[in-house]
Amino acid sequence: ILAALNFNIFYNRLEKKFGEVLQRAMKKRFVVLSLGVALFGTGLWIGIKGLPSELAPAEDQGVVFTNAMLPQGATIPYIKRYMNQVGKVMTEVPEVKSRLAIISAPNPMSWNILTPWKERNRSSRAIIDSIRPKLKEIPGIHAYAYPGSNLIASGGKSEDTVQFVLQTTREQSELDGASEILQTALQRSKIFPYLNTDRGDDTQEYIVDIDRDRAALLGVDVSTIGETFDTFISGRRVTDFKKETEQYDVIASVREAHKRSPNDLSNMFVRGGQNNETMIPIANIVNIKKEVIPIQINHYNQLRSVTLSGDLAPGVSLGKAVETFETLAKQILPEGIRTEFAGETKQYIEARYTIYLVFGLALIFIYLVMAAQFESFLDPLIIMFSVPLSLAGALITLKLVSLVGDLVSFMKIATSFNFYTSINIYTQIGLITLIGLITKHGILIVEFANKIREEQPSVSCIEAAVQATLLRLRPILMTTAAMVLGAIPLTLSSGAGAVGQSHLGWVIFGGMTIGTLFTLFVVPITYTLISPKVRVAKATL
Repeated sequence: ILAALNFNIFYNRLEKKFGEVLQRAMKKRFVVLSLGVALFGTGLWIGIKGLPSELAPAEDQGVVFTNAMLPQGATIPYIKRYMNQVGKVMTEVPEVKSRLAIISAPNPMSWNILTPWKERNRSSRAIIDSIRPKLKEIPGIHAYAYPGSNLIASGGKSEDTVQFVLQTTREQSELDGASEILQTALQRSKIFPYLNTDRGDDTQEYIVDIDRDRAALLGVDVSTIGETFDTFISGRRVTDFKKETEQYDVIASVREAHKRSPNDLSNMFVRGGQNNETMIPIANIVNIKKEVIPIQINHYNQLRSVTLSGDLAPGVSLGKAVETFETLAKQILPEGIRTEFAGETKQYIEARYTIYLVFGLALIFIYLVMAAQFESFLDPLIIMFSVPLSLAGALITLKLVSLVGDLVSFMKIATSFNFYTSINIYTQIGLITLIGLITKHGILIVEFANKIREEQPSVSCIEAAVQATLLRLRPILMTTAAMVLGAIPLTLSSGAGAVGQSHLGWVIFGGMTIGTLFTLFVVPITYTLISPKVRVAKATL
C-alpha cells in the first residue's frame, strides 16, 4: 500500500510537470514540429547512410569450416598431406571439440565443432581471424576458414557469403581476363579475406587419333585399341575367382610408375595379324595430339559465366560489399559483360527493395483499419504522425549502440554483449512491429480528444488535446514501460542467436522510448492544427 501511495505521489507530480511542459509546447507548436521533422530526417539519414545493411547478421553457429583451393592435377595423397597440416592448425585451437574431415578433389573440407557458447570466451569469427594467418602459411594449397551460414541466408553454398556472377556472349578468354582483373581489384579493397573463382586454369588434353587404314591393314580391331587404352589408364575387370567362400575380382592394370607420360604408350602392344598372333606396338597405329583447353566452361542464364565468391572481412557489411563490387565492375568490365548476384547476395538485393513495399502496405493497412474505426480519413492521418518518429528513434538507437561498440573496441574492453548493429531482416521486423505499437498511443489521444469535444463543444482543440493527453498518459506510459522492459533481456542476450535477438531488442527499446517521448508532444500539436474546428457528436442508435 505504501509503495502504491508513493508511486501515485510520484506519478501525480510527473503528470503535473508534463502538463505544464505540454502547455508551453502548445505555444511553440511549429518549433516542436520542427524538432520532430529534424528527428525524422536524422533517422532517415542514419537508415540510408549511417548504418550498414545486410540480409542477416553473422551469427555464431558453433562451427568453423575449412576448405582449400588445389593446384591443377592434385592427387589424393597430395591433398591428404596438406590437409593434415590444416588439421594440425585446427587441433591447436582449444575451442574445437570435435572434427570431421573429407579428403577429396576438388573441394577438401573439414567441419570443426566448437564447444558450447558458455564454455568459451571467443566467438567463431574471432577464432577464424586467429587461424587465417596460419592457414595462409601452408604451402601447396590455398586454405581458408569460414563460419557456418546464416539460417536465414540459406541460398547458395554455405561458405559463399558473397557471390558475384559475370556473364557474356563473348569468347571465354575475354571473360576470364576481365574476371581476373576484377578479382584482383576486389581483393585489394580489403573487403574480402579470400575470394574464390570457378574460372579454373587451362589444362592439357590428349586426343588419340586412330589410323584406321593402318589398323585394318595390320588386322587390328578398333575395339581392341579402346580396351587397351581402358586397361592402360584405369584398369579393367577381366574375370573373378573364388577361394573358399570368398570371391575376388581380377583386374588387369598397369603400374602407376609405368603410365606417368603419354610416351609410356610405346610400351603397349595389341594383337593383330590374321590369327591375332602378332604383337603390334600401339604407337604405330595411333597418333596422340596435345591441346590446351579450359577445365570447364560454366553457364549462368544460358550465358558463359564466371562466379566470384567469398567471405566478408570483419566489420564489413554485405551492402558495402555490393556497393564496392558495383563501383569496380562499372570501372573495369568492358562492354558486353553483364553482372548479376547469386546466393545470399541475391536474396539481400531482393529483400532490400521488397522491404519498402512491406512498409508501405503495413502503413496503408493500419491507416484503413483506423479510418474504419474513426469513420474519418483525417483522424488516422493525425495518428500516423507518430510512426516516423518511432522509426527514427529506433534507427538513432541502433547508431548509438554502434558508436558505443566502437568506443568499447577502441578501449579494448572485454565484453560478451553484442554492439554490432545493421539494417537487416531482424531490425526490419522490429520496425514493422513498431508501426502497430506506437499508433496505439496516438489512437488513445485522438479518441479521447474527440470525445471531449463532442461532449463539451465549447472546449477548444488545444484544451481538448491537452486534457486527452493527460488523461491517457498513464496507460501510454504503462504500455511503453511494458514493451521497453520486455525488450531489455533481448538487448543483453548472449550465446546462441544473441545477435538477432539484440538487434530486435534495440529496435523495440529505442523506438518505443524515443517514439513515445515525441508522440506525447507531436500528436496533440498535430491534432490542434489538422482536426476540424467544429466536432459534431455522433448519433447513437
